[in-house]
Amino acid sequence: GSFAINSSAQKLSDFVPNETAATQKDFVYAKSTGSLAANATSGLDVNFQHALSEVSIKAKNDNKAYSVEVTGVRLGNIVSKGDFTFPATSGTSAAWSLGTDKATYTTTWTTANKLSSTISDLDAANVPFMLIPQQLAENSKAASGSYIALNVKVTMQGGDVIHNDWAYVALSTKWEMGKHYVYTLDF
Repeated sequence: GSFAINSSAQKLSDFVPNETAATQKDFVYAKSTGSLAANATSGLDVNFQHALSEVSIKAKNDNKAYSVEVTGVRLGNIVSKGDFTFPATSGTSAAWSLGTDKATYTTTWTTANKLSSTISDLDAANVPFMLIPQQLAENSKAASGSYIALNVKVTMQGGDVIHNDWAYVALSTKWEMGKHYVYTLDF
């Protein structure tokens, strides 16, 4: 994105998160006002706030009839570009204006993680996503709206593989600034 910080505008335009969760960075901001006369000896508190939403995906399976192995996580149809307006004066809030561009964010790994009844973080590569706050829009066909997907191999007790592809779950959450969302998919 590009910054405009002057007396008439305090804005980050066209912000786009990096494509992979591992390369996404947190975006924090602070606003304080003071003067040399008022704060030279006492100092000035600067309280930082998070501008993005942090999203973690976990999973578990306590059904003994089948096993589930996971090799990837995907968040899809997520608004991927926005303008961030910094709070200009005391009492005002920061705000996002969303664009219409959407993206899919994917993390994969090579060694499958076999789920158990214990909630799993899935893999060391499965770090939280840092994305623009927004209202997610679900669709009756999960992959057509905002979604979480796991790349899974589902095997019945007898050894028959019944699914070996992405499995989708629709999302309709409202992500807010500075909040951490943890989704646990229970197979």
